[in-house]
Amino acid sequence: MGYAFEAKHTNLVSFVLDRKGKPPRSTKKEVLSFVRSLAEPTGDPRETLISGLDGEWQSGIQSTALKVIEALERLPDSPLPDQRCTLLLKPFREHFSGFALFSLLLVSQDDQTGEHEATKFFHEAARASGPHGLFLKPQGFSENLNFLDPLSAASALSRMPTEYPSVTFWTPKEIAMPYLKGMRPLPVSEAVTLGLEEGIEFYFTTLQPIFENPKGMFGRLFSAIRKKRSEKSRKTVLHLSDLHLGNKQVTAKRQYLKGALRSVCKKVDRVVLTGDVFDNPTSELRTEFDDFRSDLELFTKDNIILVPGNHDVRSSGNRFGKLGESYKAFSNLWQPTVVDHDMKAIFLCFDSCEEGSFARGRVSQNQRLAVASQIDALIQKSPECAEYTRIALVHHHPLPFDEEPEATALYQRVVQSIFPADQFVAFEDNEAFNRWCENRDVSLILHGHKHSPRQAWTDDGILVVGCGSTTGVEATPLCYDLVTLDPDTQAWSVAFYFDEHADGGGFRLQSVSLSAPKN
Repeated sequence: MGYAFEAKHTNLVSFVLDRKGKPPRSTKKEVLSFVRSLAEPTGDPRETLISGLDGEWQSGIQSTALKVIEALERLPDSPLPDQRCTLLLKPFREHFSGFALFSLLLVSQDDQTGEHEATKFFHEAARASGPHGLFLKPQGFSENLNFLDPLSAASALSRMPTEYPSVTFWTPKEIAMPYLKGMRPLPVSEAVTLGLEEGIEFYFTTLQPIFENPKGMFGRLFSAIRKKRSEKSRKTVLHLSDLHLGNKQVTAKRQYLKGALRSVCKKVDRVVLTGDVFDNPTSELRTEFDDFRSDLELFTKDNIILVPGNHDVRSSGNRFGKLGESYKAFSNLWQPTVVDHDMKAIFLCFDSCEEGSFARGRVSQNQRLAVASQIDALIQKSPECAEYTRIALVHHHPLPFDEEPEATALYQRVVQSIFPADQFVAFEDNEAFNRWCENRDVSLILHGHKHSPRQAWTDDGILVVGCGSTTGVEATPLCYDLVTLDPDTQAWSVAFYFDEHADGGGFRLQSVSLSAPKN
């Protein structure tokens, strides 16, 4: 089977694929647009809903869509509560879940050659899979894709980014087909993402032949995909920020957070921390941080890579001239460049707190020159490093936030009521820093400072990722993100996790972003 859908409906499509998935946050307008696209597909319906059997599958979907539209139109124009969205979209699961194999093709709308090859494979595989497989292809997809409240398909993609065009294959979680009653459901899903050419070969030579014998089909699909995935190398960075150790709110959460991150660290290659380790720079807090750091490094086997934040070097995060300046607590904790030969990556670490008053920051020309000299010296000594991925770490946000996070601390609310929200915390001369990153072939910038997670892209296509506060300071969620890299293609994915109420309720995958390789 095959379903070609508009890229803007990705989150809703993801929901109807999963029998146990939580409903996505959405609005009546968005859900109505999605359902109408199923009831009345634009263009040739045979190009939108494809079946190698008869037309029963398509007609069943269209009939369900017409009933849901009627119910939707009676609702007010407002964001839909989770339970109502579930109730309205749940009937579609009868048509879109229950398959033994799922596949998602991604190709940029600007890649005409890739689009031709992907569409050809989409049609052939959808028809050849019969009732066993569902092939999905978003239309209007342009290099970057974001999933809010992602389900299994997006989670699989986040673990295996690759260059476009690409194809992801995954098996469902806890599934047993009707004609295999009595079969014990598989407890986990398995997934692999491949470049299109390799994916086409893998499907026709390995996966499709499995459909010919339904007996043991799920287990054999699972094993084949797992074996293929094991052949692929991906590297993962755990991004933390704004711990604010010493803050009274943080102290109560520290033990819970250490336990939660301990299991995460077993699956990552490096840990980076983008500043504000301390709430106020005192030497006594070094012992507390050293305990936190050694616990995480025990699992990754590598030192944490970190940069200073304004709270690490200024009294309560603020400086007026020389007043409030203190570097003692953060001395000997960071270095400008770190090379990871296993990841084939160079981490470029900047102190954005060397200049700027209040909580503002800046990376000076002298600092950019110093880091550039270290890169050149490194490449002279080890020429292979010229091809390594370059990752910049900085505390202040190199791109302004489109919408400012709501102020939580009293002093922030007072300041924001008088002055523009970003005036006292801005990254000054950020354009010069971003330009330097572009000229030096940086493909990823990680930052902290703002206690709100986000991803954005510079005008030159550099992915910029803000973590939020890992300890949930100032009544914000506990946040961390996992950045996964394909060292060969420099394709990125970012998975954002948060404990929404910062009370130990557990970390939930909030969103996933996929980024095409930077040319």
